[in-house]
Amino acid sequence: MSASRTAHDGRTLVRTMARAQSNALQAAQLTTASATVIGRRMAMGHAAMQDPANADHAEFLRMGAEKSTAAMEAAGAALRQSPAVAASLARYGFAEAAAAWQSGMKVATAPSPAGAAQAQIQYATEAFGRAVSLYLGLGAAAARMAGAMTAPVLRTAAANARRLG
Repeated sequence: MSASRTAHDGRTLVRTMARAQSNALQAAQLTTASATVIGRRMAMGHAAMQDPANADHAEFLRMGAEKSTAAMEAAGAALRQSPAVAASLARYGFAEAAAAWQSGMKVATAPSPAGAAQAQIQYATEAFGRAVSLYLGLGAAAARMAGAMTAPVLRTAAANARRLG
């Protein structure tokens, strides 16, 4: 594996770990906000069953609309991330096809069986490196997508928690 690929993969791994840490913080914040909102809304529902005329009907109507909006925003965030993932997979596929062709030509034109074996070993070693890079890149894309999808849900839950106290 080349030094530049190793360095790139190292940077990708560091960025992905930072994104994963940020995602974990988002998840913790979402959990806290959701617990506040769920507890408050359960209390409101209980009170509404006891006294329907004085229930906070606007809050009950808001629940569905806010959840739907947050879910749509999360889906939109996923869709915005999808082209990058598809492009990465396409680039990998084309690069692998080219590398396989070049390797096949090296094997076919090798001056000796040892040269053919060496060409095959080189291809396998480099293919492994490219696969690791793809794996790290897809992991980074998944971490970015997860963060992007969680953000609108967290915004809504945090706003609800502030409003409902």
